[in-house]
Amino acid sequence: MPQVIPTSPETSKVSPLLDIRGLRTEFRTDRGTVRVLNDVSFSVASGEVLGLVGESGSGKSVTALSLLGLVPRPGRVTSGEAFLGGRDLMKMSHRDLSNLRGRDIGLVLQDAMTALNPVLTIGQQIGETLNRHLGLGRSQARRRAVDLLDRVGIPDPSSRVDDYPHQFSGGMRQRAMIAMALSCEPKLLIADEPTTALDVTIQAQVLDLLRNLKDEMGMSLIMITHDLGIIAGLADRVAVMYAGSIVESGPVRQVFKSPAHPYTQGLLASIPSITDTTKTELQAIPGLPPDLAALPQGCAFAPRCAQRRTRCETERPRLLPHNAGGVAACWLVNPAHEADPSHESRNNR
Repeated sequence: MPQVIPTSPETSKVSPLLDIRGLRTEFRTDRGTVRVLNDVSFSVASGEVLGLVGESGSGKSVTALSLLGLVPRPGRVTSGEAFLGGRDLMKMSHRDLSNLRGRDIGLVLQDAMTALNPVLTIGQQIGETLNRHLGLGRSQARRRAVDLLDRVGIPDPSSRVDDYPHQFSGGMRQRAMIAMALSCEPKLLIADEPTTALDVTIQAQVLDLLRNLKDEMGMSLIMITHDLGIIAGLADRVAVMYAGSIVESGPVRQVFKSPAHPYTQGLLASIPSITDTTKTELQAIPGLPPDLAALPQGCAFAPRCAQRRTRCETERPRLLPHNAGGVAACWLVNPAHEADPSHESRNNR
C-alpha cells in the first residue's frame, strides 16, 4: 500500500489540487536498478506553497520530472498515481502530457542559461508557448510577452523582448524563465532550485517575485530547494526527502520548531544561527547517503542515525502522525514503539 501524507488541518477540508500517491521511479543501469523515487506521496492544496527539501540526490528534481513525463532514459515511472484536478497524470498519453505542460503546470528550472534556447530571442521562446497553448498569433504573442516581462520586473521590456538569453544577466534570465512558465497562467508552478548561482540580493528579488505572483494569480507552488532558509520564509508546508522517500512532512513552523525525524533534526542543526549565541559549531550529519541501487533493508537513514534501534535496521518505517501535527517515517515517532523490546538502542555500538 502506498503511503499517503495527510494534508494540514487547514487544507484537509478541501480536495487538493495535486495529490501524489506511491510514486516510484527507477533507472535500470549496468550496476542494477537504481530506485530514485521509492513510494513518494504528498499533496498540494490550491493556493498553497509546498517546500520540497533534502540533500542533493534525494529525488527532489526527479519527482518534478516524473510528474511531467520528462524522466530521461533509462529512467521510468514504474508505479503510482498523481491526480491534478481529478486527472491521473500517470495514465495520460505523451501527447496529453505535452499539452498539459506549460498550460496547467509551469516549470522553472535551476539553470536558465541552459534551459533557454540560445539561438531564439526571449520573446520568440515565450511566444512559442503562447502559440501552442493559447493559439495566439505572432503579434499577439509578442505583445503578451512584453506584458509578461514587465510583470516579472524586466526593465524596458518592449526592447528587451528581442534580446537573446546571453544578453540577459543571470537574474534577468531567471525572471524570463518565470515569465515563460507563467505565460498561460497555470494552476501549479514547480520551481526547481530557481535561485541557484544567484547572489543573495537577486535571490531575494526572485523569491519576492514568486511570492507576489503566486498571490496575484492564486496558483499553487512547489518550491524545490536544499536551502531551508528559503522554505522558512516562503512555504506553508514542507516535505523532507531522503534517499528517494518522504521522511517527514508538516506545517513549516511546526517542522522547524519541533522536527520529528532525526534527518530533519540534522538538517536544521547544520544551519548557522545569528540569535543562538551558544551555537559555536555547526553540526554535520555523519556518513554519506546510501547507494540507491543497494538500499538498506530497514530505514535508509539508519546507518547515519545516532538514535537508531534494532528495528530501524530491519524494517522500513511508515509515515506516522506525531503529536506536533505532522507525519514522519521513523520508528521513534509513535510512543507505542518504545515498548517494543526489539528497540534496543544502538547508540553505544
